[in-house]
Formats: sequence, structure tokens, C-alpha cells
Amino acid sequence: MVSTSINPITRATERLRCTQSEFADRMGVSRGLVSMWKIRGYITQRYLAKACALTGLAPHELNPFIPKVQNPESVRNFVSMG
Repeated sequence: MVSTSINPITRATERLRCTQSEFADRMGVSRGLVSMWKIRGYITQRYLAKACALTGLAPHELNPFIPKVQNPESVRNFVSMG
């Protein structure tokens, strides 16, 4: 079965209108780490809060293992635990 969802790295770079390399620079991580996120299909919890702040995207849009919730404060608390 083929996934129809947009890869989180593609979503982030489209939102920021930048390349993967530029996204890595803005995140303060290596290009290899961003490539790994793209292959895996999610941004790890360690970097999720920063990616959300940078892109304005919700945590569940950048990491499908984060549940979509109505209360954004509970997601912020979950993300900051990592």
C-alpha cells in the first residue's frame, strides 16, 4: 500500500520555501540528519519543538507518532518532554 501523505521534510521545506540543506542549516543540524528524517518519515522528538517553532506546523504534521489533539497545550507538554 502506498502512502498518500506528504513527507514531513517535504512539508517543512515547502512551508519555509527552502531546500533540505537550508532547512538543516536553520535547524542547526547536519544535512545527513535531515535526510534520515526524510527517509524515516518523521522528525524525532528531540528536534520536534524547534521544527514546529521554525515552520509553524503542528507536531503531528512533522511526526505521525504524535497524536492530533484539540488541546495544543497538551501536545506542547508532550513534545517538550523529549
